[in-house]
Amino acid sequence: MLIGVDCKKLLEPTRTGTHNYLFNLLKNLAVVDQDNEYLLYFAQHPTREFFESLSKGNPKWHYKLVSSSCSWTQCALAKATYIDRLDMLVCTWHTLPIIHRAGTKLLSVIHDFSPKGRKSLPVYWTLLLSDVVIAVSEATKSEIIRRAPWAGKKVGVVYEAVDLTAYVKSSVRAIEEVKSKYNILAKYFLSVGTLNARKNVRRMLAAFDLMVASTGNGTIEYVLVGSCAKDYEGIYEYARGLKSAGQIKFLGRLSNTDIVRLYSGAEALVYTSLEEGFGLPILEAFSCKCPVITSMVSSMQEVADDAALLVEPTDIEAITTGMFKLLSMTEIAKMSLVSKGYERCKLYSWELCASNVLKLFQK
Repeated sequence: MLIGVDCKKLLEPTRTGTHNYLFNLLKNLAVVDQDNEYLLYFAQHPTREFFESLSKGNPKWHYKLVSSSCSWTQCALAKATYIDRLDMLVCTWHTLPIIHRAGTKLLSVIHDFSPKGRKSLPVYWTLLLSDVVIAVSEATKSEIIRRAPWAGKKVGVVYEAVDLTAYVKSSVRAIEEVKSKYNILAKYFLSVGTLNARKNVRRMLAAFDLMVASTGNGTIEYVLVGSCAKDYEGIYEYARGLKSAGQIKFLGRLSNTDIVRLYSGAEALVYTSLEEGFGLPILEAFSCKCPVITSMVSSMQEVADDAALLVEPTDIEAITTGMFKLLSMTEIAKMSLVSKGYERCKLYSWELCASNVLKLFQK
């Protein structure tokens, strides 16, 4: 079977969770699948080192440069399905070629179905055009079936994963270096992810402010990592108006190296989104042996299970209680929670993810 993969965005300078998903999936497919041929489509040449990091020396892996003066997906990628006579085309970006070779099956990945209104149209189109749909959690599958019941038979669940070799607890020296780099002077809570309404940032900040006010803790800090959505930039003004404003730091988007170090030194990851397709930062924190406070809804409860403190995300006082409970834990209780988290993340390996995706290919 000849499998094409839309890799155009993999070479973008700024990597997101979706980029990392495809990168890790491909490099593990190259190991577990020695039978099928793969043709990776790029809009520009990848470096030799980059392609080798994906193909792992598998002789059945190749790449091809395709371009178009109009839409890359609807023109260049669509044309490639005919020219290369693909058996399957894999797209992980919520966009598929509407016109494609009749014998080419389309496989897509839905990372979450949180957008509403017009913003959800790309997801609906993806579901409509796909022959096979991968949902990254049971929660995402349930949401797809609820909002698009006609697509239910197409959907299979394959969990995302964490690279245990990349997310390793940092040394004390490395933690102190990253704290010095970003002027973090004390213990800190950490949040990782895009700043937007779905991530529940306003309530998390309010919960931190309440915790500081009720405990009189004027030293602990709250560090937020991630870019800000354009329609959510008012969050900065909101934070400046809090009594604990001097203890809140927005660091923007950081390198993976710095994020690992911040996970490693944090009192806890606070990840109380209103909904998520999966919730990869939970596993990243677990792998770095960082305690987690997360939501008891959507995929977050599914991923964390009993290895995290679960709170109601719409209840500010509940989030505050979670923060206070974490800070008040004995060292033995905290280590027990950390141990559960580390064992939990071992259940989500990229090799297993690739093997399960391969089973869907074979069907």
